[in-house]
Amino acid sequence: MYVASAVSWPHVADRLPVRWGLSGQANRYGGRFEGLVLVPLVATFVYLINLVPASASQPAMIFIRLAIVIPMGANYAAILLIYRGYRVNLTNCVFFALATMLAAMVAVVYFQSRKTAHP
Repeated sequence: MYVASAVSWPHVADRLPVRWGLSGQANRYGGRFEGLVLVPLVATFVYLINLVPASASQPAMIFIRLAIVIPMGANYAAILLIYRGYRVNLTNCVFFALATMLAAMVAVVYFQSRKTAHP
C-alpha cells in the first residue's frame, strides 16, 4: 500500500474524496496525506496490535490480522482507482470487505470454540 501511495502521489489532485455516502457519492474531501497515506498507516497499526484473546492460537491471530488488512487493502486499491479517474462501485467493495471480515471472525470463533471444547 505504501508503494501504491508513493506511485500515485504525483498523479492525484491536492484535494481528494475521503468519505463516501451510501449512494457512492463523495461527501467529504481531504488532502493527499489523508487520502493516500492514512489508510496504509491504519492497516499497519491494525496488523501490529494484538486483536485477539491470549487464548487464541498463533495461526488464528495471523488469520484475523490478514482478514482485516487484506479487505482494507482491496478497498484502498478501489479508492486509488477512483483517484485515477476510473469508475468503481465503492459500495460493493465495502460490502464485500465487511462480509469477508465477518466471515473470517466467525470462522476463528467457531474453530477456537471447537478446540477448547475438545482438547
